[in-house]
Amino acid sequence: MFRMSNRRKVYFSASSIIKATLIVFCFSGNPGCRGNEAEPVNLKADKKPLVRKPVAHLRRPTRVQSDLPPPSDDVVIKLIDPGKKPLRKLRYAFRAGIREAAKVAISETMSVKTNGKELPETVSPPVGFEIITSVESAKKDQPAKLTLIFGKTSIPNGTTNAQSTLVAEMLKSLEGVPGIQTLTDQGIVKESEIQMPNGANAAVRNLWQGTQRIAQNLIQFPVEPVGVGARWEVTQDISLITSARQITKYELLALVRGGGTVRAEIVQTGRPGLVPEMSNDDIENYLDSFKATGEAELDFKLNCGISFGKVTMTTVASYTSESDTEDNITEYHTVQSVETKRATVPNKGKK
Repeated sequence: MFRMSNRRKVYFSASSIIKATLIVFCFSGNPGCRGNEAEPVNLKADKKPLVRKPVAHLRRPTRVQSDLPPPSDDVVIKLIDPGKKPLRKLRYAFRAGIREAAKVAISETMSVKTNGKELPETVSPPVGFEIITSVESAKKDQPAKLTLIFGKTSIPNGTTNAQSTLVAEMLKSLEGVPGIQTLTDQGIVKESEIQMPNGANAAVRNLWQGTQRIAQNLIQFPVEPVGVGARWEVTQDISLITSARQITKYELLALVRGGGTVRAEIVQTGRPGLVPEMSNDDIENYLDSFKATGEAELDFKLNCGISFGKVTMTTVASYTSESDTEDNITEYHTVQSVETKRATVPNKGKK
């Protein structure tokens, strides 16, 4: 963890950092998640506002204004090139009862600079987890309903890396937690709901949402028919630590019966602003800049709610942490790799 205030031990928590970097893999176009039982924790509710004292020796940076349009729930899919003939419409064709399982491995390299001082680079061994999807209902011209459940979490034997161990512990809190989502046949998530256990907080909820996204890697298809070589662009707003605009450019590399392969290029631009979940009465954390770029090659099946392959993302982010005694500027550079492989579907009743 990184200390951000000398008046009292207030930290930029490692769990928040991990959550922030995990969520950059957001392909699903999920408008948000809501829990059935646990409500989000408002760290600033019912508390007196923080009265700041002037800090003469530190330059308080000017708050950065976003040049992005206001967040929207719309997912815009634009066909750039239809590709080679023969052309056909790509649509998910879910059938009730279809179940799929995947093993996901996440590895990361992170470098941090605080007030210009570089900290040692950390390299985290892969953290693995399982995810199982089941199609609960599927009717023509209606969004399908899928259930997602997280399975076992694992790290390599003998791993002592604190970052990997912490990620594994956080993911273990998701084991057996079910979620339900509705998907259009173009791959757009219309609704997502998490059945959180009693006592679960907002951090667990957000971790579920972000991890579900990186595990599924859902692809959104254009309305028009396409063939091999087709290119299209998907623009949507997603929830990271703040809202962000994501643009994904797809190229159809191959088509086979019931599926195919795409290459994806991803750019995410965060909207600067206060990060409530990383702030409290003693300290406020602001996202000053966030830019993530990545690439992926993914195999998809039109009857399956998971795409398989490897995604690599590079993220550069800057935060300002403000307290009544000091300001700190922390810059992060992370490179993450997420690989999703097919797994054996467990018998019903087993997680």
